[in-house]
Amino acid sequence: MAQPQPVNPQQSSVKSPAFDIQAEIERIRSGGPLLTTQRDDVLHEWLDEQRESGNPGFICSAKGSGVSDSCQYYRMQHVKRRGVIQQLPVSVVYMRVPTVCSVSHFYTSLLDALSHPITTGRLKDKRPRARGRLKSFQTKLLIVDDAEFLSYEAFCELAQIYDVLKIPAVLCGTYYLEKMLKKRYWDRVMNSFLDFHEYPPMTLDEMVEIIDSWETEFLQWPGESDLLNAEMAQLIHEQTGGLRDALNEVLRKAAIKALKQKSSQITADIIQSVVTRRVQPRIKPGKEDEE
Repeated sequence: MAQPQPVNPQQSSVKSPAFDIQAEIERIRSGGPLLTTQRDDVLHEWLDEQRESGNPGFICSAKGSGVSDSCQYYRMQHVKRRGVIQQLPVSVVYMRVPTVCSVSHFYTSLLDALSHPITTGRLKDKRPRARGRLKSFQTKLLIVDDAEFLSYEAFCELAQIYDVLKIPAVLCGTYYLEKMLKKRYWDRVMNSFLDFHEYPPMTLDEMVEIIDSWETEFLQWPGESDLLNAEMAQLIHEQTGGLRDALNEVLRKAAIKALKQKSSQITADIIQSVVTRRVQPRIKPGKEDEE
């Protein structure tokens, strides 16, 4: 694992590498490969346990933590394809629900996730269509992302899918999801999702590992940056809260600033100019949110 290095204020800048700057900006803006850390390994191990035991549950994390991409990565590890055709069984299905998700919206999203050719129609048609598809796919785990957007009735549908088909759902959402599940009179829902996993922000070491991989595997610039200097790494971690989306935003903006200065080095000055003009993200709801 890469370790933070001491800042060297005398480090000289490096001229821009020989590539089209605008094309490089577009490449950086498009993002990069998913880089995983130990927290992802722990999450995937927990998802394995849910799939193998047949237990439903829920995952809570801060908005922007990267948990959605980690869940999709887990699903891809269980996909078998022959060319572009997905082969059976489809043991893990991942879906993301829309905001204000009614039962009808839920089944439309589920049918879409199951690649069903018909996703519209009346609820009485969509329900058996989706449940039949899950059964024929031999699905062992259904991951439902942005689950805090589900209506009470949609939560009950997932509970019934588990009761009838024995297909467990893992709900994924922000910390508000847990608050919703513990609502008074929601016993039917809460008692159906008792297993719990928290996907935490990155530690400083995990963030340093991600930055190192991003620089060496994705950015691949010849200039040595200050991103891994101890002082800068600590500053980035504090200002991003260890959230992956916030980190990606900082890395993209810092790299583009360097390019516009016709340099292939992300200096400490550039890093400070980016992170000190950002608001620190909220990780968990405060006491005022409980009122």
